[in-house]
Order: sequence, then structure tokens, then C-alpha cells
Amino acid sequence: MQQLEQLNFTGQTSAFIAPINCVARRDETPDATTFIFEACNQAVFNFIPGQFITLQLEIDGHEYARSYSMSSSPSRPFTLECTIKRVKGGVVSNWLIDNLQPDMSLNALAPAGDFNLQNSQQPARYLLLSAGSGITPVMSMARWLLDTNSTAQIDFVHSSPNRDNTIFQKRLEMLDKIYDNFNLNQLFSRPANADDAQRFSAEWLNQNITDLEDTEVYVCGPTGYMQDVEAALKARGFNMERFFKESFQPEAPTENTDINAASTFALEVEGQKTIEIKAGQSILDAVEKAGLDMTAACRAGVCGACKCLIINGKAESSSQANLSEEDLEQGYALACSTTVSSNSHVKIG
Repeated sequence: MQQLEQLNFTGQTSAFIAPINCVARRDETPDATTFIFEACNQAVFNFIPGQFITLQLEIDGHEYARSYSMSSSPSRPFTLECTIKRVKGGVVSNWLIDNLQPDMSLNALAPAGDFNLQNSQQPARYLLLSAGSGITPVMSMARWLLDTNSTAQIDFVHSSPNRDNTIFQKRLEMLDKIYDNFNLNQLFSRPANADDAQRFSAEWLNQNITDLEDTEVYVCGPTGYMQDVEAALKARGFNMERFFKESFQPEAPTENTDINAASTFALEVEGQKTIEIKAGQSILDAVEKAGLDMTAACRAGVCGACKCLIINGKAESSSQANLSEEDLEQGYALACSTTVSSNSHVKIG
């Protein structure tokens, strides 16, 4: 057998880009599709359950990069699966669902993301909560735990409209049937019988998840949903050091009413030149409009590829994804999600 190269994806943001080939696709719901990829150089994939991968592609002459959580498990390293949901007005997600077919290839950045099981303390119980397409990374976690014969209790709680619109519905039912330590709870907001409608609430949590002793909680979904979960756990006195959440989009930056929207500032780019940046304009946008090169990928405050150092000036960020505590202490920020409100000095990679 030919020796296979291993793509040693470690979870740290990397400029490494590899071609991957779509080998199959599977419709999950009317608006969500799972794409199965293999590495074009026959490499095997090594990542941490819960992470995302950034896909690069060209559409109508424009280059795009978008990050998607992986739904597969690294315990099955010869393929990698991404489950993508159609988004109203979404250029890339909709193009992939409408156009990406087996035998087509595209480029991908190394998997990354801090929402993962790397630092899990192997608790007696994992509580995995998700809503909508937020099911993708926690499915990767569940598959990994089951594939590696974890003895922990896995309580999988998912919120969706109904069975027909639930991503991985058949797989969820299969896992619940096969594994004694996998406990599935589904909350349908629009079931066939309206009287059966359920939504996540503190009351539901208290009634159905009575034991939180030696538990780690992982949650992914819309911001409001995750806030409800967090509030319910805090009310229970849960140790929030064992609470982990993931959002596919950064929170919107707080509006600064003291800054005139027409204001412009001087942005000194270390070793290059001083450029103009407008109030509310991201550092990445200003740098690219000035014709300077800068590494960037998702442009949504998720992948961490556009990390830059704020040497001085007043800066505000709406996302700190993939930035360590040490990075933040040193003054690093994500250029795509950071604006300035004074003359500033930055160093870009």
C-alpha cells in the first residue's frame, strides 16, 4: 500500500493551503447538504473535533473564502465532511450547494478553531446543545467520542423546526439506537402536531437534565439561543469554566456615538506606509483598498488568518476568534473585525 502523507492540522491558524477534492455529496434537508472531501495528494486529515475549515473559491471572477465547521470525525481520517446550509443572499454557501459536484476541487486552509475537545477533561458527562446548523461541530464531537469508545454519557440536545428540517436526522436516530451512552433529545418548534411544539428553556433544562455533576457543556447555534443556554446554566450554579460556545458569526460591534461616521484617521502600517482609514471601516478593508497585501480568509472574524498587531491607537474588535490570551495581552487583533477611532499604528503579517 502506498504510504500516505499526513496533513498535520493542529488547530493553530496557518497559511498552509491544500487542494481537496469533492468525492460525494449528500442532501440532509431541503436546504442543507453534506460534502465529502478527500485530499488531492492522498493525504489523511488530522484535526480536532469541533473545528472548522476555510474553503477558498472563485465565483464570477471574484475570490471568496468562507469557513465551515466539519461534521466528520478525525477518527475517520481519509475523508473530511462539511455540512453547509443555504443562506438567504449567501454568495458562497448557495453556490456550493447549487454547483459543487463530485470530481470538482477547491483549496482549503488548515482546520482551526478553539471550539473543540482538545482541552476536555474527559468528564463523566458531555452535554452537547445545538440549534439549526449549529449541530455541525457538536456532531463531529459526538462521532469522535463514540468512535473512540468513550464511556462518558453523551446528552445530545438539538432544536430545529421538525424532523424533515433537521440536519442529520437519520444519523441521530441511528446513534441513539446503537449506543447506550448516547441520549438524544430533540425540541421541535414547528412539529406536525402544534401541541407538541417545544423550545429550549431553563425549565426544560431543569426538568430533563437533572444531573450536571462532572459535566462539560458545548453549545452552538444562534446568538440568542446560546445566551438562553448560558443564562439557564448560570442560574443552576453550573461551573462556567466547563462551558464552551461557538458562533458562526461575530457579535456586531457596539456603536460608538462619539465618533462622526465621516471621520477619517491615519493608519500607519509598520514597514510600509501610512494610509487613510474611515470610522467604521475594518483594518483589512482599508489595507486592501490602499493596495497593500495582507493574508485573509473568511473575512468574518472566524478563521484568524488576518491577525495583526495594534502597536498604538484606539481599536475596537467584534471578534477575537483564534486569538490566545497571550495574543490579546500583546495587542493582537483580527483585521477583518477591527476598526479604529483614532490615528493608529499597526503591524500586519
